[in-house]
Order: sequence, then structure tokens, then C-alpha cells
Amino acid sequence: MEHIKIRLMGQTLTVEVDPDEPDFGAWYSAAGKIKLNASLTPTQQGATLVHEILEAVKSENELRISHSALSVMANLIYAALRDNPELFARIIAGEEVFG
Repeated sequence: MEHIKIRLMGQTLTVEVDPDEPDFGAWYSAAGKIKLNASLTPTQQGATLVHEILEAVKSENELRISHSALSVMANLIYAALRDNPELFARIIAGEEVFG
């Protein structure tokens, strides 16, 4: 099973691509793990990963956000990341955005 480690909320979490994951993806709080369905396209994996990251933030911070609102936010954040790679690369690198 493919996996990567990510840092979120001061923790190291595992993200796995799992052929047995029945949904697009899921956040498993007790295990500190996000699972993505192995049959997803790369675009679907990216969008689902953003969605599950937001699910983790919601869960760990006891936020009251509906699933539909969280899904809209996840899709819009994923689109912003996908459509503006140069901007986010500069932000991540700590470079001036308006320079």
C-alpha cells in the first residue's frame, strides 16, 4: 500500500492509497491516518486529500461545519492550489508574493 507522511496540526499523519477504501477517502482520527481510494484519478486524489485534511481539522478542533460546506471549501481550495501553482510555490518557499 502506497503512503506518504504529512505534517498537520503539529502531528505527523499518514496518507495511504488503499484499494479497499470504500469511499473516495476517509479520516481515521485514532490512527492519525487519511485513506484515499486507489481507483481515484490524480485530480480526484488531490481534491479528496484536501477534503480529508479539512475533515481532520474539523474533527480535531470540534468545529461545527456541515459536510456539504466542508466539501465546497475543499473543492475551492483544491482549485486555488491547482490553478495557481506559481503563487503557492512562492508562498511555500517564503518568497515575496507581491515583489
